[in-house]
Amino acid sequence: MRILKFTANIILAVAALSAAQRAARQANVKYLSGENVYVDAGTADSLRVGDRLKIIRNDTLVAVLEIAFAAEHSASCQILTSVGAIEIGDKATLEDRAATAEIKTPAETQTDTSLSTAAPAQPQPRKKSPAAKISGGFSVQLHQWDDRTASNLDFIQPGARLNFKANKIWGRDLAINIRITTRYNKRTREYNSDVPRTEWRNRIYQLSIGYGSDQSPLSFQLGRIITNKISGVGYIDGLVMQKSVAGGLSVGAFGGTQPHWQYSNFQTSLQKYGGYLHFAGGDMRTDRLESTLAAAGEYHGGTVSREFLFLRNNVALARRWNIYQSAELDINRSWRKVKTGENLNLTNLYISGRGKFTNWLSLGLSFDNRRNYWTFETMTLTDSLFDDVLRRGFRGDISLRPHKEYMIFSNLGYHKRSSDRSATYSYSLGLNRTNFLLESLSLNLQFAGFRGPFTDGYNYSARFSRYFRRGDMLSVGYGAYIYAFGTSGADRKNDWVNFSGQFDLFARLYSTATYEYNMGDDSRGHRLLAELGYRF
Repeated sequence: MRILKFTANIILAVAALSAAQRAARQANVKYLSGENVYVDAGTADSLRVGDRLKIIRNDTLVAVLEIAFAAEHSASCQILTSVGAIEIGDKATLEDRAATAEIKTPAETQTDTSLSTAAPAQPQPRKKSPAAKISGGFSVQLHQWDDRTASNLDFIQPGARLNFKANKIWGRDLAINIRITTRYNKRTREYNSDVPRTEWRNRIYQLSIGYGSDQSPLSFQLGRIITNKISGVGYIDGLVMQKSVAGGLSVGAFGGTQPHWQYSNFQTSLQKYGGYLHFAGGDMRTDRLESTLAAAGEYHGGTVSREFLFLRNNVALARRWNIYQSAELDINRSWRKVKTGENLNLTNLYISGRGKFTNWLSLGLSFDNRRNYWTFETMTLTDSLFDDVLRRGFRGDISLRPHKEYMIFSNLGYHKRSSDRSATYSYSLGLNRTNFLLESLSLNLQFAGFRGPFTDGYNYSARFSRYFRRGDMLSVGYGAYIYAFGTSGADRKNDWVNFSGQFDLFARLYSTATYEYNMGDDSRGHRLLAELGYRF
């Protein structure tokens, strides 16, 4: 009898694991909110809270997720690590199972009268809840530029990064979030008074303690805070509180000081206050709406620095359509009204829509007048002007997948500022091919260009990438960008060759490395980027 029960336990456990693995292979990303990723599989598919999913696109690991809430046919996930942008339609597969109790057969849950003479079962000690669910990672980094031009502007930057998140502390909805970087910059010489020869740059992006969740009646965050619900408000050293009202509607308030924008140092000279309404409703498997309306004010003592409204909407319809919008409306009074001559200004508007018409065709349209700025994470982009031109203004794009191994994408853009005598037109075309010549070998080809009132240019690139079973990757690429300035038509050409790789070493230790050689009219030298890290 015991052998039969033991065998039944094993069969049920294997069946549950197989079902979970099948569900994970079939799970798709169906909705992206400000802070969570939603997939179309849940408890009915044997997924449960604590399971970890990995998102792989074109044989490349994009992100690792952890299920925070699971319904019958859907699950809400937190992002543990990511190396790229998550997109609707991405596949999510099971990576790690959450710890669970031993599976019992129905017979074991009933009283067995044939064993009435057996000794009574002894009470089992109550299991303690885990102290917390820890996720994140720590890494050390190196960025080095060996300038081979006459200027000899060498640069070296060792650094470290910590991303730490603790959820369910002492079994409660208590969480701690820490995101910190420290970097030491060393240059060949001092550029100017603002750019010294050597300096430390220590930045605290987030250092907060919070209680509650979207489902909690009352929640708060205290410390250095950045939340996607009110992302337009920016960073706050202070307090954010939220109260759920009814039917997916919640109301919140925030107050504190604004960190120094460049160095993230704590300062008290600029205060920030405001409130917001947030609504989330619908089912990500069909239709869903998430909307935030916030009012914020920034003040330097008794002087108004900025007062504005922030509105964000994200709509998913019928699993085929997605519309996103964010905007800021400045309210001008006092000296701001004198400067602008207007009571209201619409600033930082972004609207995008995407429709999936068939399994092989999707179209998108966007308008973007947001201001781009550079960070450490984007410093390796080859050229800033191309990045700016190919993002701003009106843009339409098309994606074609005629075969599972081919992806063709193209877009056209239009942008004109009031100060420009003519508009800037931009375009791009690209091809992704998987299993090219060899299994797990991918080819990426891209061509882009623009024609503006003062400058014309185009760039092109080709990259081969080889992906391995463990998730390791090696790639080699070549590219160039060419400019023609003004009426003289003088060309300036710059080329680059790039070698990069990412490797899972052992346990949760990983490394990435990139070597690039730049050559041309504007730059010549060697660039090295390396990172060694550990994922919690």
